[in-house]
Amino acid sequence: MLLPSERKYLVKHLLRSEGIVSHMYLDTSGNITVGIGHYLANTEVAVKIKFYVRGTDKLATPEEIRKEFRYVKKQKPGRVYRYYQQFTNLYIKEETIRSLFKSILSEKERNLKTALKNVKVSINDENNNKKKKDEVTITYDTLPGKVKMALLDMAYNMGANKLATRFPKFLGFIFQAQDDKNLKKYKEAIKESGRNTNDPRFSSRNRFVANLL
Repeated sequence: MLLPSERKYLVKHLLRSEGIVSHMYLDTSGNITVGIGHYLANTEVAVKIKFYVRGTDKLATPEEIRKEFRYVKKQKPGRVYRYYQQFTNLYIKEETIRSLFKSILSEKERNLKTALKNVKVSINDENNNKKKKDEVTITYDTLPGKVKMALLDMAYNMGANKLATRFPKFLGFIFQAQDDKNLKKYKEAIKESGRNTNDPRFSSRNRFVANLL
């Protein structure tokens, strides 16, 4: 697990990157999101959260939450989160946002540890020639704190399973750095860590990971 100082540093970064949003919005993939990048998979997940009606501050009914979820879902994805406020009448309170964030960050870290077990990675030989994919285990708990933070930022953003399946070269270098105790491999991993490199909104997050590695 992250040390308290590492967790505090990562939380500060995530707050800056994800933003604190009290209304439902669509992320770049078109997923309904609220709070600090909290993904709402469907209406039944949404109704478990306390939403309030803007203007009256009355607790929203499950049907009001479902209706708003479906309406926001119809909008065009990929806009800044403020854009979607015009389509909403409901909000969640800051204490709810903080509580969700705390539980989700812990859940993301647990999911990351699991996803890194028996993960398929691309590993290069000593001459940097690509070999076939191997199934390996990256032991999260023994990674340096900065590497944990880099992986957790990526997992928080896209999900641990997507990180494990879409970045085989990146994780291959992480594994080699850990298994062979070759810290230079972390620098190689930087080249394979970019997310949505053509989207300027991801540039600061990619720099965050690169600076950690």
